[in-house]
Amino acid sequence: MKPQIAISLVAMGLMLLVKIPTAGSIDLNYSFYNNVQYSLFEASERDSLVERAEVNLQIGLLRTGMLLEARQPLPKVGDAEQGFGPVNVRKLFFELEKDGFSLRAGDFPVLFGRGLSINLFRDDALRQDTEPEGIKLGYRNDYVQATAFSGYVEKFVGPVSTNDVSYEVDDTRQHLFRGAASTFRPFTNTDSPLQPLELGVQYVRFRSIEAYPFPQETRRYEDRRTMTGGSLFYSGDFFDIYGEYVTGKRIENELYPDGKAKFTIAEYDTIQGIYGVINAFWGDFSLFGEFKDYQGLGFFDASGNYSKPIGQLQSPAKPYNNPPPVVTEHTSRLLGRDMYQPIILNNERGYRVELEWTPTYSTQILVDYTRAESREGDLYFQEYYLEFEHSIWDDNLSFMGMIEQGDVGEKADRTGGWLKTTYQLNDKQSIALTTEYMDGTVKNVADEVGQYYVFSFSQSKDTHENDSFWRALLKRSWTLSAAYELSSEADQDGKDNWFSLAMDYKVSDNHLVRLFYGARRAGLNCNGAICVPEPAFEGFECQLISVF
Repeated sequence: MKPQIAISLVAMGLMLLVKIPTAGSIDLNYSFYNNVQYSLFEASERDSLVERAEVNLQIGLLRTGMLLEARQPLPKVGDAEQGFGPVNVRKLFFELEKDGFSLRAGDFPVLFGRGLSINLFRDDALRQDTEPEGIKLGYRNDYVQATAFSGYVEKFVGPVSTNDVSYEVDDTRQHLFRGAASTFRPFTNTDSPLQPLELGVQYVRFRSIEAYPFPQETRRYEDRRTMTGGSLFYSGDFFDIYGEYVTGKRIENELYPDGKAKFTIAEYDTIQGIYGVINAFWGDFSLFGEFKDYQGLGFFDASGNYSKPIGQLQSPAKPYNNPPPVVTEHTSRLLGRDMYQPIILNNERGYRVELEWTPTYSTQILVDYTRAESREGDLYFQEYYLEFEHSIWDDNLSFMGMIEQGDVGEKADRTGGWLKTTYQLNDKQSIALTTEYMDGTVKNVADEVGQYYVFSFSQSKDTHENDSFWRALLKRSWTLSAAYELSSEADQDGKDNWFSLAMDYKVSDNHLVRLFYGARRAGLNCNGAICVPEPAFEGFECQLISVF
């Protein structure tokens, strides 16, 4: 947040405190977060300290809050230059609420529908922050919920390659947003079967002006976008249904120094997004269906995949919208790497059908088919998989697994699966063995076979007041695991196998110690349709995570 904006907000808050009666309760909430990560390394290192302090105060009609974050030093890889990050004001806001109305100044998240047109959020898992700073108005009653906002987003880019996990903040780019949305529940407080029906409308405007250096001069580009849309949601006794449609227009101009358009670079009038999902359930069965059709919908900052002025495909940038991707993100270490997924949010349609059968409390079977393709038909992704879960011996022994086959057109295919067997020794102890296998082929390039094994033991017992210190320490919640991964194809460092030992020890409800020794293969950290590559690691790592 810019210093002048922070000072203005603090001054406004002080004036509000003077003007507003403080009759009623005074509520103070605060939290602190600490993550210390230290590595003794052989080939790589990622030492860092992340600390956050968040304070929220409610006085009468006024609510205010601040979030401070410090990173010392910045994360680094190998011989990358080490830097020291400043203490950032990540969030500062003042909010008034009365009789259903609200007025908020400062930072705020914005999500319209399922994120087809806009989804401005803070995602700590991917180190991306797109919450705008500005003013947000709201109103809510039994029949309507409305939101209007105006604000800007600073550039905040997370890791962009496996060789660089630093981040940068650049205030020279203006990303301005304005928008409004409303949801109507016309049959609330009636006996109509349409009582759960919700109808929504939305409108968003975006303007970005960015400067790029060229050999002779610095050129300035303008990006304008408008989008409108609507949504429908209904929840019944036997099915739930949701549908959303957005359409819009995008114009790119090169600007004169005075801000007037020199000429139009491109004009797009085919921005369109359609998304629908239905859940139906009867007896022991449930059916899930999902459909999408996206055209020109990808919406990133100018360093990302949708930057036309630069003309470069860079990877990856923060999203200003994050539509549902349809393709499943598997938790499997091997199958979840998303190695062959080429689908682009700007230009794809797809669907997914899933059938689940739960004949008993201890048995669950799920069948899924997914297909997504580009609108030109030259790229497609399809996947079949079967998941199952079954428990025996009074649920003390359980099996979970999946068999999967997927391919990407004529370019690649993949077959694999995983199986996890868990034996519950007692209420507080269990042992588990996980094995995974993946056989993949990138046509005319290489074969890749992966095998992965994890053995883990978890221990947790309740402590008592009369327990000694060491006895109470051993009764805490802790998990031990050993992992081994083997591949027929070596990575860029020549490694084809990775072994590691890990332990999670929960000191209390607020403190967790995590120890790791061994090697981790480089891979993708994905959230929705956005993935960030994580670097390989080899050595000893210790993390202390505290929240209180």
